[in-house]
Amino acid sequence: MSWNAPNGSASMMSESVARVSIVCPHGVVGGLMACYHGGRSGDTTSAMADAIEWVEDPDWAKLAAARTLAEVAVARMPGAAGAWKNLILAQKRMGKMAEAQETIARASVAIGGDRTARKAFLAALLELEEYERALAEGEALTADDDAVRALLRDAAIRSNRLGPAECRVLMQQDYTVNQAWGAARDAGDLSRLVAQCRAELAENPIHTDARFILAHALAKLGADAAARATMAIDVFPRIAMLDGDGETGAALASELRVNPTLVQDPHNKATRDGLQAARIGLPGEPAVKALLARIKGAIERYCASVDGIDDPYMAARPARAKLSSWAVIYGAAGRQSPHRHPGGWLSGVYHVSAPHDADGYRGALLLGEPDQRLGKAPPWPVRRVAPVPGRLVLFPSFTPHATESCGAAGERISVAFDVIPFEAKATP
Repeated sequence: MSWNAPNGSASMMSESVARVSIVCPHGVVGGLMACYHGGRSGDTTSAMADAIEWVEDPDWAKLAAARTLAEVAVARMPGAAGAWKNLILAQKRMGKMAEAQETIARASVAIGGDRTARKAFLAALLELEEYERALAEGEALTADDDAVRALLRDAAIRSNRLGPAECRVLMQQDYTVNQAWGAARDAGDLSRLVAQCRAELAENPIHTDARFILAHALAKLGADAAARATMAIDVFPRIAMLDGDGETGAALASELRVNPTLVQDPHNKATRDGLQAARIGLPGEPAVKALLARIKGAIERYCASVDGIDDPYMAARPARAKLSSWAVIYGAAGRQSPHRHPGGWLSGVYHVSAPHDADGYRGALLLGEPDQRLGKAPPWPVRRVAPVPGRLVLFPSFTPHATESCGAAGERISVAFDVIPFEAKATP
C-alpha cells in the first residue's frame, strides 16, 4: 500500500520533505515539516508501536435491546422527554431514520401540554440535531423566558433562519464558533470570530469546527495565505490504493446493497438523490468487516506519516478512538453536498464502485469544497479525486468536501468513516 501526498509528487516511501507555514492559535509556525513515511499493507512500522486503541461500537443485538428498553420506558413514562430522547437515539444508531421521525411525532403528542416537559423535549431535539423539528416544537411554546428564547435562537441559527438584524445582535453575545459563524455570515464582524476560533484551538487543538471556521473567516477577511495554511489541503490528505481485488469489490457491493439501514436522502445528511446506510459491518457482512479492519490499519499508518508534521492538530491525535462508518449508494443524479464531519479527528472514504467511461471514473470527490457561506472561490486548492475502485482517501475532519454527480448510468458506492476521539494522545 503506497500513500500519495496531495500534489501526487511524494509517496509515503519517499524521504522528501515539504516546508510550509500554518496559522495556529499561537500565531505562525514556520518551517512545518511534512515527512512521508510508511510502507505496504502489513508492514510493522512505527505506527504499530503507537497504535490507536480502538473502541468498538455496541453490537446489533445490544442496540436492539436498548431500543426495546427505551420503548418500555416511554410506555411507562410517556411524559418524560429523556425517555423519548433515548428511544430516538437508539433508533437513529440502528439506522431506523423513518422510525425515529415517527417517534418524534409520537413524543410530541404524548408529552402533552406540560411546559417543563415540552422545554426538555425541545432541548432534546437540539441534542439530536433535529433543528427543524425543534423550531416546529418551539412554536407551541410562548417565548416568555430566557431559556426558551435561547433554545429557539439556537435552533434558528443551526437551520440558517436568522436575518441580518438578528445576526448582529448575536455577534454581541457569547456563542459557540459554529453559531457565531452562522451569525457572522451577514453581520461582517469576522475579526471577533477569528479571535474566538484561535482561543478555542488554543484550548482544544482538535476542535474541528473552530479550525474549519477559522479558515473560512480568514478567507472572507482576505487573509488568503493564512486561510490556505489553516485549511492545509496540500499537507494533510493522503490517497492510496487499499486493494485492487475485483472480487472483493463485488462482495462489498453485494453486502452494501442489502444493508438494512439504507435510507433515501436521510434527514440532516449530505446525501442527495441517493441511499445512505447509517451502520455497516453488521452480521452477514463479512467483506465489510474485513474492509473496516484494513481501514484501521491504514489509519495507523497515516498517523505514522504525519508524526513529523509540526501542527497542534496532529500532535493531539487520539490515543483511543472509535471508527464510525457508513455507506453511500447513488446513480447518475446522486451527489454529496458540501459538508464536513465536526465530530471526528480524521475522516475518509473508500471507493467500492463508480460509473466509468472514456474520461475515467465519474462522480469525483472534491476535497476543500468550501461552505457556501464563504460567498467566493476559496484561496485553498480544491482537490478533485477520481473515485477509482479500491482507492482510499484520508483527510482531517475539518476538511470540507463534496462530490460531483456521476451523470452516467451505473452505481457509485462508497464507504465513509470518521475517527471519533475518545482520548487525546499524551504530549511529551
